[in-house]
Amino acid sequence: MGNLVYLQTPFAGSEELYDLSADPNEQHNLLRSPSPQIASVARELKQKLEIWAASADPLESYPEREKRQETMEKLKALGYL
Repeated sequence: MGNLVYLQTPFAGSEELYDLSADPNEQHNLLRSPSPQIASVARELKQKLEIWAASADPLESYPEREKRQETMEKLKALGYL
C-alpha cells in the first residue's frame, strides 16, 4: 500500500480510507467496497486513531445539539457528506 489516509467522522458515522499514492485527490474511498486486506488496514488505523484520541488533551469534544444540524449542512455543502 502507498500513503494511506484514514478519516473518521464519529457524529456522522462515517469512515474513509484513501491511498494518496494512487488517488492524491481522495476521490475513491477504499472502504466503499473493501478487500479483506483493506478492511484489516482500516481496523488497525481506526484502533490507532482511537488510542490517540483517548490520550489527547483536551479530551475530544462533541458539537452542541443545536449546532449539529448547522455543521452537517455546512459539511454537505462542502461535499464531505
